[in-house]
Amino acid sequence: MTAPAPVVEPAKPAFSLSPKQLAYWKAPDRRINLLEGSIRSGKSKVSLLKWAIKTVAPAPRDCVFLITGKTMTANRRNCLTVLQKMVGKANFKFSVTTKTGILFGHEVELEGANDIQAETKIQGGTYKNAYCDEIALYPPSFITMLLGRLSEVGAGLTGTCNPDHPKNYVKTDIIDKPGLDKAVHRFLLEDNIFLGRDYIENIKKEYAGTVYYKRFIDGLWCQAEGVIYPVIAATPERVVVDKIDPASIKYVNIGVDFGGNKSGDAFSAVGFTKQGPVIIDEEHVTGIKTPEVLNARFCEFVKKQMAVYKVYEAYVDSAEQTLKAGLEDAAFKAKIVLNIRNAKKGPITGRIHLINLLIGRNRFRILRHCVKTIEAFQQAVWDKRIDKDERLDDGTVNIDVLDAAEYALEPVAEQLIAEV
Repeated sequence: MTAPAPVVEPAKPAFSLSPKQLAYWKAPDRRINLLEGSIRSGKSKVSLLKWAIKTVAPAPRDCVFLITGKTMTANRRNCLTVLQKMVGKANFKFSVTTKTGILFGHEVELEGANDIQAETKIQGGTYKNAYCDEIALYPPSFITMLLGRLSEVGAGLTGTCNPDHPKNYVKTDIIDKPGLDKAVHRFLLEDNIFLGRDYIENIKKEYAGTVYYKRFIDGLWCQAEGVIYPVIAATPERVVVDKIDPASIKYVNIGVDFGGNKSGDAFSAVGFTKQGPVIIDEEHVTGIKTPEVLNARFCEFVKKQMAVYKVYEAYVDSAEQTLKAGLEDAAFKAKIVLNIRNAKKGPITGRIHLINLLIGRNRFRILRHCVKTIEAFQQAVWDKRIDKDERLDDGTVNIDVLDAAEYALEPVAEQLIAEV
């Protein structure tokens, strides 16, 4: 990209600030500047604008900067397009394809930090400053590497996050760690004076009863415990429906989980409508389950869905490539035209958050005949024996059908989040 002509630094932000945002705007920067707390509390916009105007704009022209998100899609949605709207396209141009940008005449690298390999993306780089969206979701190794790459005189980092598990690296090694050159700014939902009262009350109802209420509304770093899907556990009628109009389903994804010797294999059919996803069918293969039996049951399940719906893709547990190859061969011999792909298998907590978010916005349904799936959602609980968010998987709950449904949902997770 060709750098535009230097831009005169604006003297003040171009939009109104709440008292909390104004206090942050005036606060002196430290090496680590962390904004944490409730969702929609005003952290992102003010931190992006302050970072761009007070940190990037006045810096020497040979400095390189970095903007990161959990994924590049999240980076674009939460940071890049928001920042561009605030400062204007003349002052900020970016390309997600090349992962580069020009902000107030300065080179900016763009990255995602979605897995343990993410640290290699910035290895060898040297940055004057970095902006990190959703930093509590990054692998600790990425944060450690990044702090090491911020080696120029006066280099620093601005990060935003919602609270997570109290053993999260950001909590233990940044917020609670003494002696660091840091400033931690806590934002709560009520700090955002521009939100309507109706919105605040509705979002509180949508997260009620879940660990996400404590984290996203109360802004607490707390351990997940108890039931994972309290709405389905307590009031299944909010989610379970007797039927769905087939014409309302645009397409169906098939999810496949291989359960191993101690559990069953599961198939889940998830349909997508304008009102959100619907789990329309299930199958749990137990007992004698040779590859031949599994392949035959899979083909029967897919044909059953194709007789009614448009089915293009199946997402299969990537841990068992031999079994996946068997399904592909069986589908080919049965003349089933279907793309059989590896499931993305992102963090389970991300899948759980997505489904609870959809439930809270009344955009998630399960057909009543999917009995095993409904039971699994009602019985799923957090494993409080370990120091991170994990779903209990000790054989007491049918995790297989949950995994299969999540594999079918995961490919469109970013789209679903954007829609709600």
